[in-house]
Amino acid sequence: MTIYHWYSGEKYAGYECADEEYGDKLLFRKVELDINSWIPPRLKMGPGPRKKGDCHIYPGLIPPWIILSQRATLELEPFLKNAGDLLPVILEDRPDEPFFVFICRTVIDCLDTEKTTDVLTKPIFQDDIKLESQVFSIPQAHMRNYVSNLFVEKVVEAKLRGFSFTREYMDPNGIVT
Repeated sequence: MTIYHWYSGEKYAGYECADEEYGDKLLFRKVELDINSWIPPRLKMGPGPRKKGDCHIYPGLIPPWIILSQRATLELEPFLKNAGDLLPVILEDRPDEPFFVFICRTVIDCLDTEKTTDVLTKPIFQDDIKLESQVFSIPQAHMRNYVSNLFVEKVVEAKLRGFSFTREYMDPNGIVT
């Protein structure tokens, strides 16, 4: 099994909160990331690329938010449903299209700590890994989302746009859709 770091493609638009005060609340974790109390924030395109896709990023938060189109959430539902929560957001440039932020809630301790020299740039995962979820984070890098090759294959098969998958930092063999 191959494990990838999941991010948004660098050529695709990034987003930030349209309401600066609410954005500060998100940044300083003063907003409950719970579907029962969630008020969907309005997000505007940030500086940089403007390309539209099915996967975007809100890079100003820690961890960065992965923002998914409704099409992406439907295609990836078998992988996402037990791994975390999908909370609605409103993109100002696409107000009629449903979008969601994915909050990963699944943590799997599967890093090979003896072989890994830098968890952020070149994580090495256990050889005999048996994942109970195809989407997860790890205790050593809770701010990153990792996925299995099965997840990546589904993204490619569904022709979803804006996804980036790498095995290590600056991976020349990374997969960008």
